[in-house]
Amino acid sequence: MNEDKYMIIFAGIGIGLLSVFLVYFNITPFYVSCFLRDISASLGFCHIQGIHYPQPVTWGLIIGSFFATALFKEIKTGFNKKNVYNPMLMFILGIIMMIGALLFMACPMGMIYRIARGDLNALLAVPGYILGIFIGVIFINNGFSLKNTYSSNRSNVIVRFISYVLFIFLIAAPIYILFKNNIEVRHYLWGISIVAGIVSGFLFQRSRLCTMGAIRNYLLIRNNFLGLGILAFIIVIITGYYFIGMINFGFADQPRAHTDFIWNIIGMFIVGLSSVFAEGCPLRHIILAGEGQLNSLITVFGMITGASISFNFGIAASVEGVGLNGVIAASICVFVLLSIGVYNSRFFSVNELQSLRKQ
Repeated sequence: MNEDKYMIIFAGIGIGLLSVFLVYFNITPFYVSCFLRDISASLGFCHIQGIHYPQPVTWGLIIGSFFATALFKEIKTGFNKKNVYNPMLMFILGIIMMIGALLFMACPMGMIYRIARGDLNALLAVPGYILGIFIGVIFINNGFSLKNTYSSNRSNVIVRFISYVLFIFLIAAPIYILFKNNIEVRHYLWGISIVAGIVSGFLFQRSRLCTMGAIRNYLLIRNNFLGLGILAFIIVIITGYYFIGMINFGFADQPRAHTDFIWNIIGMFIVGLSSVFAEGCPLRHIILAGEGQLNSLITVFGMITGASISFNFGIAASVEGVGLNGVIAASICVFVLLSIGVYNSRFFSVNELQSLRKQ
């Protein structure tokens, strides 16, 4: 057990150091919502000012996760049954998760990065994230479960196939976009991004680090195992940002942020609750997709779709705050999440409904 604790602390420290290293070279670290937004924009699913293309770090995370899974022989080459959750629900949860992240203008990892550099707007969003996870734990304690729709002996092969297609797409698409738009890039930065992503993907896969998982496990079973890794990561990030001069305390004039604290809280509440239902925060699903898990691949595609919807319909927040469409979308997301929670727990039982009808 102590060795496992040392491993997760080591992973947290390693990922934190790599994050600081990327920021030092002016490379975006593990802002998953930004990565998936860029993929959506580069494919023409939505229009965002400027030219966007999939970040090399994204490939690195997925490939690193895949390498770790293969190295430790966690890839099953047989035809063992693999239960798959309701794919439509996973897709919808991915959409909702991304909408919440874009209302806040960052994913949970981005929230930590913003707090580390002194963004007090992100600090105020933490209670919203914890509250969303807490509500999710209440549903879990009342029997929440996404009903499995099918079990197939061939599902493992399907997972592998989709994974390989995703790898090829993530590697080929940005190269095509770069040549098409004649974008000038510094190749050594791409190399740094990919290598840092691969190492981090490896560490994320082996440690199972997840911000939602750390909070959920503590609230649910008082287990702080994942929390040790997250705490080590936060300490390293804050220390590293201090030494490279990235810290700027305050609410105003923070990059990638707005000061509308109510919607920062609500945005992260949506991310927290949807992450509990989907069994992973956005970054965790990227790592699980690298492992070849179909549930997470569907969730990732849902998040890419969510980015497209957010920007096409004016839902995503800007530095000026959240508009009317964002308010409406947030209300719908909260309603849908609560409905999913009630329907898939003991709050809503078909047998109970039938007994009520007989009465």
